[in-house]
Amino acid sequence: MIRFFNTEYFSLLPVVLGLLILALFFYKICKKKLEKYFQHELLEKLISTVSFRKRKLKIVLESLVLVFAVLAICRLQMGQGEQKIKSEGIELMIAVDVSRSMQAEDVKPSRLDFAKREINKLLDQLGGHKVGLIVFAGSSVMISPLTTDYSALRMYVDSLDINSVSTQGTYFAKAMTTADEAFKNGGKEVDETTKVTRAILFISDGEDNEPGAVAQAEALSKEGIKIFSLGVGTVEGGSIPLRDSFGYLKGYKKDENGQIIVSRAKTELLQDLAKKGGGAYYHAVFEGTHVKQIATDLSKLEKTQFDSKIAVNYNEYFQVFLIIAICLAFIELLVSEKRNSKKHWKGRFES
Repeated sequence: MIRFFNTEYFSLLPVVLGLLILALFFYKICKKKLEKYFQHELLEKLISTVSFRKRKLKIVLESLVLVFAVLAICRLQMGQGEQKIKSEGIELMIAVDVSRSMQAEDVKPSRLDFAKREINKLLDQLGGHKVGLIVFAGSSVMISPLTTDYSALRMYVDSLDINSVSTQGTYFAKAMTTADEAFKNGGKEVDETTKVTRAILFISDGEDNEPGAVAQAEALSKEGIKIFSLGVGTVEGGSIPLRDSFGYLKGYKKDENGQIIVSRAKTELLQDLAKKGGGAYYHAVFEGTHVKQIATDLSKLEKTQFDSKIAVNYNEYFQVFLIIAICLAFIELLVSEKRNSKKHWKGRFES
């Protein structure tokens, strides 16, 4: 099997062709102007040492150098055979709290930005697991279904902010419902012969404005869904900054009495969710070993074999085009524009 890995660079070839046509056009214009302003005998003497044929050859060689350089960038690859890749792991939904309290800066740079950084670290240590992404506040939204494409997940994670959901508040029960639906609609089909380990990882400061979260965690646990939770923020808490569209600080969120609100991490609910959900609770204030511990605990869960993929091993052959481009460039440097002639005109008198 033959393919070019970076096919988007083929669009540069018409540009190279255009440059070649342009160079030959100006070459022709230049020659015509010389013939127009100088008599034939005088022109022959003026250009007696210049070979226009060699000059044209140099232009063609320069264009070929660019063509082969573009082909090298496109990376020719040839397949060496197919390989069956098996992936196994668990199905994990990461539920991230994007309520306003997650903007508190008691954890730097903010609780939400810190959480996003921790998720990316966790993805570096999750091998083979199918991972999905949910955001929640007063409502919940599935941002990404279960996937093994962690690079796409990282893009979704980096884009998270408090505007990712339309309703503010903190409603854990809704997030659990969304996660359960994501497992049923996008996870591996479960039957009598297949068992899939499923888990939800909540990342939040623990504030909950709606009841029913602990009861729902217990119900999901009976269905075999494990619940883990990562608390972000300090017990002392922090104020919630208000910023303009350019990111400049305007002030801090205040209550009805005009007092600055201090948002404190509430770990009790997160601990109860993990306890009733058969998982574990972790707390993050500074960068530490909690991410590694989460990955280790998830890896201990019973794994399921997902669909196998057929992959083709490719060998790179871009070096061939690169060597040709270098050789042509070297030849172009060696080609002189001077005409091979023993007799040259030296001023008014010929010698």
